[in-house]
Amino acid sequence: MSHIPTDLSPEVAAWLQAQMAINNARTAAVLREEINKVDDWANGIFAALRDALGHLLGEARLIVGEGLGRDWSKASQDLLRMLDGEPPVHHPGESMEQLEARAMLYDFYARLGLMPTAKR
Repeated sequence: MSHIPTDLSPEVAAWLQAQMAINNARTAAVLREEINKVDDWANGIFAALRDALGHLLGEARLIVGEGLGRDWSKASQDLLRMLDGEPPVHHPGESMEQLEARAMLYDFYARLGLMPTAKR
C-alpha cells in the first residue's frame, strides 16, 4: 500500500518511492549491524560461561554439577519437547531460544563426563 499523494506526477512519485526504498535499506543496514553486535556479544557471554563452568566442573563437580545437571537437564528435556511441537513441562513461558543455551551446555558437559547426567 502506497501513502504517496495521488496528485503527484509519475516522475515525482517514482522519485519519492526510490527515496523511501533507499532510506529503508539504510535503516535495515543499521539494524542488521546492531543485531550482529548483540549476537556476537551473546556468543561471547556463552563462550565465557562455557569456559568458566569447565573449570568449576573440573574442580567442584559434585557441588556445581549436581545442581546444574538437575536444572539444565530439565531445560534440555523442555527444548526437545518444544522441537517436537509439545509445550515445555518444566519451564512454561520460556522460549526455545532461552532454553537452548542451557540445553547446549548440559549436553556438552554431560558428554565430556564433567556433569552428572540426570534421568531423562
